[in-house]
Amino acid sequence: MTRDQHFDLAGYDHTGRLAVLLEAKRRAGTDAGWASELRRNLFARDGAPQADLFAVIVPDRLYVWRASSPADSMPDHEIDARPLLAPYFARVGVASDAITPEAFEMLVSWWLDDLTRQDIVEDSLKPSGLPSAVRGGRIEREAA
Repeated sequence: MTRDQHFDLAGYDHTGRLAVLLEAKRRAGTDAGWASELRRNLFARDGAPQADLFAVIVPDRLYVWRASSPADSMPDHEIDARPLLAPYFARVGVASDAITPEAFEMLVSWWLDDLTRQDIVEDSLKPSGLPSAVRGGRIEREAA
């Protein structure tokens, strides 16, 4: 990640190029409007990222934008994140409404890391481009 961009997670493709930046928020009751406002505020603070995709994930939703989407646009893809993250919540034995923000970010990093190695991906996720963007790559968490 560049020194002036502070996002929770960065996904790099198989060549080492920055492919996706992601914010993980443990927040309930979000919608596309909330996600769009969060994205706009982050971009105002840190500038538009130099990545193919930008995503915001909460325990029950995944919002994804292409790099070409204007800063104030609604997400290009909105996906139910519950089936994607359910195995990870089960693994740590914590409910989505009881997990700490830091633990949620770690849980999302595990999911993304697994996504880099998976050839079979849930159909709902494929149109977002996220699986192909990180396949064979690596995930990095922002240093605290």
